[in-house]
Amino acid sequence: MKRRFFTLASLLSLMLCTVTMVFWACSLKWEMFVGHTVMPREGVNWHWRTWMLWSQNGGARFSSESYLVNDRHFVDDWVQKPGRWERRVQTLGTSGPQMPFPQNLRPDWGFGPMSPGWGGPMAIHAYNVSVFLPYWCVVVLTIPLPAIWLIQKRRHTRFLNRSLCRSCGYNLTGNTSGVCPECGGAIKQKIEVGV
Repeated sequence: MKRRFFTLASLLSLMLCTVTMVFWACSLKWEMFVGHTVMPREGVNWHWRTWMLWSQNGGARFSSESYLVNDRHFVDDWVQKPGRWERRVQTLGTSGPQMPFPQNLRPDWGFGPMSPGWGGPMAIHAYNVSVFLPYWCVVVLTIPLPAIWLIQKRRHTRFLNRSLCRSCGYNLTGNTSGVCPECGGAIKQKIEVGV
């Protein structure tokens, strides 16, 4: 059961690593964007919330902005419209200046209230959360599990092919008893007599 779980976890980790490397390569040429906006009413005010996920410049950026506003016409000043998902792919640099090298190699985060004036005169309160995770971080975190699985699989295959005991590695060539003379473990595979 543990081996199957480890195999499944390694496969998922390998898939995540592969997808990350594809996004990494694409992010060096294009900006990919997914966003969603909502604007529910809260008492006499409206709460504008927008979530955005950018893939650009060698990493992924998650950003969330929240504005408490006193006028529903606040939405007229924004490209994002409440209740809609937005998806875009555009040339790198279209959305503005990119993070320069080597800053784009470091994870970055920030959160807190935005300075007065953000969101215009209708905004009573503005709050922002932003996280940037370079793709190399994800690759470094996801590559060890498949590598360990591959090493274990190779070692296991080598033991089976060389007629070695799976527990201690003792050479079982010529053994017909079904028990390893070194560790006393049961032999699970058929051992062929060497010539």
